[in-house]
Amino acid sequence: MARGSFKVTTSNSYISGRVEWSSTPNTSGNYSTVTATLYLSRTNTGYTTYGSGTMHLNIDGTSFSNSDSWSITYNSNTVMITATKTVYHNSDGTKSITISWAGSMDTPLTVNNGSGTAVLDTIPRASTVASNVSFTAGTQNLAVSLNVASSSFTHTLTLQVQKPDSTWVTVATRTNVGSSTTMTFSQSELTSIYSAMSQSASRPVKLNVTTYSGGNVVGSTQSKTGTVYAVSTASISFDDFNIGDDIPASVSPMYSGFTYSGTFTFGSFTKTFTFSPTTPNPTLTFTSTEIQNMYSQVPNSNSGTGTVQVTTKYNGVTVRSASTFTFTAYVTNSNPTIVTSGFSYKDNNATTKALTGNDQYIIQNKSDLVINIPANGATAVNGASMTANGARYEFTINGVTKTMPYTSSATTFDFGTVNANGNTNLTIKAVDSRGNSASITIPITVVPYSPPVVVANATRANGFDTNTTLTLSGSVSPLNINGTNKNAIVSAQYQYKQSSGGSYGSLNNFTVTGFPNYSATNVVVPLDNTMAWDINFVVTDKLGTTSVVKTVLAGVPIFFIDSVKNSVGVNKFPSGLGTFEVKGGFQVYGLDSTVKFSVDGSGNVAFPGGLSVGKITSTSSTDTLETASSSGIVIDQSGNFRPKSTMSSTGYWHVDDVNGNQLFKIYLGSSPSGFELNPQNGGVKITGNANNNLKLIGTSHVYMEFYPQGIGTRMGWIGFGAAGVQDLSVNSANGNVLITPSGGKSATFKSFGTSSGGLVGYGYAMIKWLASGITQIRKADDSDYADLQVRNLNYSGQTLPSSRGLKRDIEAFNEELLPVINDIPMYTFNYLTDDIDAPKRLGTILEEAPEFILDSSGKGIEMTKLQWATVKAIQELYEYIKYLEDKINSR
Repeated sequence: MARGSFKVTTSNSYISGRVEWSSTPNTSGNYSTVTATLYLSRTNTGYTTYGSGTMHLNIDGTSFSNSDSWSITYNSNTVMITATKTVYHNSDGTKSITISWAGSMDTPLTVNNGSGTAVLDTIPRASTVASNVSFTAGTQNLAVSLNVASSSFTHTLTLQVQKPDSTWVTVATRTNVGSSTTMTFSQSELTSIYSAMSQSASRPVKLNVTTYSGGNVVGSTQSKTGTVYAVSTASISFDDFNIGDDIPASVSPMYSGFTYSGTFTFGSFTKTFTFSPTTPNPTLTFTSTEIQNMYSQVPNSNSGTGTVQVTTKYNGVTVRSASTFTFTAYVTNSNPTIVTSGFSYKDNNATTKALTGNDQYIIQNKSDLVINIPANGATAVNGASMTANGARYEFTINGVTKTMPYTSSATTFDFGTVNANGNTNLTIKAVDSRGNSASITIPITVVPYSPPVVVANATRANGFDTNTTLTLSGSVSPLNINGTNKNAIVSAQYQYKQSSGGSYGSLNNFTVTGFPNYSATNVVVPLDNTMAWDINFVVTDKLGTTSVVKTVLAGVPIFFIDSVKNSVGVNKFPSGLGTFEVKGGFQVYGLDSTVKFSVDGSGNVAFPGGLSVGKITSTSSTDTLETASSSGIVIDQSGNFRPKSTMSSTGYWHVDDVNGNQLFKIYLGSSPSGFELNPQNGGVKITGNANNNLKLIGTSHVYMEFYPQGIGTRMGWIGFGAAGVQDLSVNSANGNVLITPSGGKSATFKSFGTSSGGLVGYGYAMIKWLASGITQIRKADDSDYADLQVRNLNYSGQTLPSSRGLKRDIEAFNEELLPVINDIPMYTFNYLTDDIDAPKRLGTILEEAPEFILDSSGKGIEMTKLQWATVKAIQELYEYIKYLEDKINSR
């Protein structure tokens, strides 16, 4: 049942009322019975209004009247008229009607015309789907329940699937359905569903309901959408396997009524398997021909990857996309074969073969080892190749491996020298295109050999004379072939040249004895002791030569006294007369064992303890260090730093940058005195500790002065202008003092401690003083007045501009305000910001106040409007009192 009410006003401000209405729906008839009643009451006590007249109601276009006599008292809710009408609803069961009222009495009293809209309860008509319209095709039925307006209704259901091209196709229909049913789908319906889904995992589905009553359609067809899901496509899984093995697998999920197949792909090899829900764990098997085909897919690798795509179908229609499983198949037991005979080696060096007399002897680091390779020395198996993908021979001797491409023809491979000091093995490995290999080993006879060992020396007599003694000894390797030594010393010689250049002279022979250890008779050669010499010692046996170079330095003594020149030399012979000469650096130590003065070998001079430049003067009372200039710097024994007395009283010291710009000056005289900073690039940085950064101290006044570049007149200053002054002054000679915070921040000026203390702030508002003496509170951009919010406001008077010349849109105000003023609820309260013991305030609540006294923001009450509204209410009260007086006087 729907119900509502409308407010009714009359010509008497103390009489008002309401129209109440209600409606009762009839579902089968699609109509409602609507009843409306007009009530009137007085709003004040102590009075009764009597009278006769006629009242009118209009319900949805039908007029009703009632003529009668009534008495109306305070809150009497006197029934003035009641009317009832049957209202038929729209075809969809909705209905909104208009109810209007009017009337008059001979009191006199007039009921002001009024109207309102009544929204009736919607009468359900066509049935709708109440249940969920989502299911999985092939494994779930669709249970359908309907919201029906009458148990006598029957329904036709049609199920539609939206295809990927956005068109809808009907896949199932059910007729003569009551309030519920279960849709069990046939094979042909499921085939239609999966055909429409076009391998999608899910598609929108729509169930349409057409409602019938006695064979007639009720309302319009209603629809509800949901989702039809395809069954999950089956997938296969199994472990990686070796080619040739049977493969145990698992296939899931599989459902009755669906068919499943899997396409096994490995390279270009494919095979199709079928699966059944009754055998969820099939074994994949392959014929010998198929196995060889799989081997041939990986001729260059011992593994390969493949896939199995499993397709799910319903009655021949593919369901979803095929699932793909990736596997790895491995090649095993597929090493190539290598012949066990036909490989051999030989020494191909004519010199070493002549010494040994047998090419099966390999002399260490001298023989040239050649390997003989037979035809068809190796064969690849199971699809591999010996002629592709780096198939090769690998030859390894004593840890050294060399390779050559595989060839099926008989050939040789020159391995080169062998660095082994005894018998060893030659390993020959055949590697196929997959990297698999087979190998054989051949023993090799190795004769150890190393070049001659030379131990030589060259020594000057006394370390610096010209005569130099050459000594030589060492050993050679014997070459034992079947118990016979085949090696001997062929020659032992020497030659020399100046170290600074030139070329070696002819070779000279030593006299040598002994084998395999040998020694030579010493040889003395004259070598100029003012020069350095290189001596080349050369020893040769039957297979090799060893050279050793020794350097003889110039004959220079560490310390030499030349009695002829009366001179002393350190690391040299002195060249001057009566001199002390040092070649290299030297150091001078103090009594505390620290270096005070040093000169390195390059002539660089260092004073690790510091260097004092100047002269020492002595008097009876003071020793000073001063510059040679008569007007320089004096540092006395007490550490005082000052100019000499002869310096000009107006002079200064200065520190310059590399360009000669004066950065820092200290004035030395009495006028001026102090110091000056004048950086050319950048500013001045002053860094203090945690307590003091920069202090300015003056005896009478302290301030900072500002002189713009190139202007000799002071433009401004900050500070205390006289002794004893407590106020800090900021002064600008010609312009304003500007404080401009960035980022929307505020600048605040405060002054406290005086009887007229004040506060001026700048943020989102400002205080503005006009020449006329008026003070305004304005928005920050001066575009309008700003709102003022205070806790308490005390004032002695208020003046508002009210001249007609200052106003526009002037209209007379005739509305009644006394009832409105009378309806304003009054409360006592405290603000949240009031002190806990503050006296209660008196006023109303913003949310319950009449809208016309709210301010423009809607967040406060405009007291000026309330004051003038009170004036209007007093005027109305006066008129009513006058009316009563006239009525009393007329009796």
